[in-house]
Amino acid sequence: MIIPCLLKRKDILAYRCYLRKKSLKEQYKFLQEQHKASKKVKQLLDLETCKLDSLLGKRVRWSDKMITLWHECTFPNATVGSQLLKLKEEIMEAYKNFDDISELADVYIVAVVLRDRYKIDAGDDVLHNIIKSSKKKDIFSAVDEKMAINLRRDFKFVNGVYHH
Repeated sequence: MIIPCLLKRKDILAYRCYLRKKSLKEQYKFLQEQHKASKKVKQLLDLETCKLDSLLGKRVRWSDKMITLWHECTFPNATVGSQLLKLKEEIMEAYKNFDDISELADVYIVAVVLRDRYKIDAGDDVLHNIIKSSKKKDIFSAVDEKMAINLRRDFKFVNGVYHH
């Protein structure tokens, strides 16, 4: 896939010649695909910046979109089923360690992925209850800290779920 923002001047001229040979409908479709690709490249660059800053010890605010993108890159073979199993595990851990907000942060991360990557309403319901039951600032700080930890982990697929 060609991304114009990454091309040199001579390549851009060749790219324009290529487009002129196409019908307007084909040009429009091609440009739409390029725009989507460039948006994805920007998101991936933002993710890499976020990861690098976290690894360097800088305080990073992990947005739900960045968490989902990290999940897609780290666990490309994850499924709705594996995420639902992971949610169950994380809820049980949070229940056992009720005072540990980092366990609630794990639940939050899994729920964000269910909602945003897999479009499962249960993820949204869980997120609503987490935010309602805790101080927003505390949970978001815990999520940021947990994501910094997750970046340093190696994950393995065991019994249908990814574990560190």
